[in-house]
Amino acid sequence: CEDRFQAIKICLVISVAAYSVIYMSASVHSNEDTMLVATVHQKGPTLRKVLKTLGKGESTKLTLNAHWHPLRPEHPFYYPESVWLYAGPETYFHGGMGSSIGDLTYIMRQGHYQTKVKTFTSLAPAALRAVCWDRGVHAMVFPPFADYPVVRDQSRVDLTSYIEQGNTVIFLGGFGSVALINDIFGSRVEASEYQPGPYYLSKRHAAGTLFSYMPSELGEVGNIYGVITDSLPPGTRSFYDTGSGQTVVFSLRRGFGSVVYIANDMNSGVDMGGWHKVFRAALAL
Repeated sequence: CEDRFQAIKICLVISVAAYSVIYMSASVHSNEDTMLVATVHQKGPTLRKVLKTLGKGESTKLTLNAHWHPLRPEHPFYYPESVWLYAGPETYFHGGMGSSIGDLTYIMRQGHYQTKVKTFTSLAPAALRAVCWDRGVHAMVFPPFADYPVVRDQSRVDLTSYIEQGNTVIFLGGFGSVALINDIFGSRVEASEYQPGPYYLSKRHAAGTLFSYMPSELGEVGNIYGVITDSLPPGTRSFYDTGSGQTVVFSLRRGFGSVVYIANDMNSGVDMGGWHKVFRAALAL
């Protein structure tokens, strides 16, 4: 689950008395048992007796013990037990074009028939919040869009929070998907003009992820909606590209989770020359 345990900041608030609060902050850089050094700062009215018990001056150092428990299993055979699939009226599901719910369900469950695919049909704040607050589901998929969806500010916040907690959200190929990624996450990813395949695996970006086990190249199968590599935000992993400025699979980190874009619209449930494997690898990030 690539780089999930990156440096983070912890803030603790301790109520010492009715008129005094002490704030502690610590930076964490490991997924192992860690001794944290926390700087303690006094805010509000002075309670010198409290500070004297901690040390001298306006701040002092404390040592904390921390043990990290991964959100989901950390092994190469991990695959989600459940997946949320958006099936709202803006998707191709309702236009009779592209892949069907059954096709995508089959692709996701191939070789993992214990996995449950659950659908939701609204991006309204209450409906999306119920999905994002489902603690047992760590992956969400948005298929290609026929019409651009309306996403309200609260829905953006909930979806971003869902990802930052360590979950994965996948957008399948389409210019509407690229626009929605920019809208929700504030990026400026640019859609690319058509470039023929094949598309080559970046060993540098794939290292340490399940993509290192994926095919070395992907063919031009199905409808491909690539993006301009140079428009990707800093730190983005471009897993597959043409080598001449077009990316077709990338992963953007948000907190402990990932936003993944796969440029193929997955319009067929039959073999698509490695694209299905890449889709399932993205679900397991």
